[in-house]
Amino acid sequence: MKSLSAILIFLSAAACSGQMIAEIQADYSNISGSRWEAEYAIYNSGTEQISELTIWFAYEDYANFEITTADPQGWDELIIEPEPLTESGAGYDLLNISAPLTAGGELSGFSLEFDYAGSSPAQQSFEIINPNTFETLYEGQTVPEPATIGLFALAGLAMKKRKNTI
Repeated sequence: MKSLSAILIFLSAAACSGQMIAEIQADYSNISGSRWEAEYAIYNSGTEQISELTIWFAYEDYANFEITTADPQGWDELIIEPEPLTESGAGYDLLNISAPLTAGGELSGFSLEFDYAGSSPAQQSFEIINPNTFETLYEGQTVPEPATIGLFALAGLAMKKRKNTI
């Protein structure tokens, strides 16, 4: 339990330090066979605006992307095609310079379909990018929707346990 408490303290300190912190939740739905849809929700818990981000997909596991977002809310969406020569995976890029996601804000409803070679899609890595310099400001992993609920429940239990032992 001490290690879990330490992780929670670290995350709280990081959120307060002015670092770029973001979470992207992914909700997967199987359409048919190997065809899946992912719907993404982006949470900006940092102190900086988010103007661009890219979600990356493993080269051998994902193929045949199609953007299915109903209302992109002013965000430009782009599929970065995989590169067979270097075996670089595909990317799903979102850009909005005129109305970025502000600190404390959230966006949802971004979705795309793809073929997945495994039994159920796994986490994807993502990058928050400075659209002027193309510098990576923050890197993370998408969080599958049910796992987030479990993580909050686990964190609550750890805090309760810690309170009872003090």
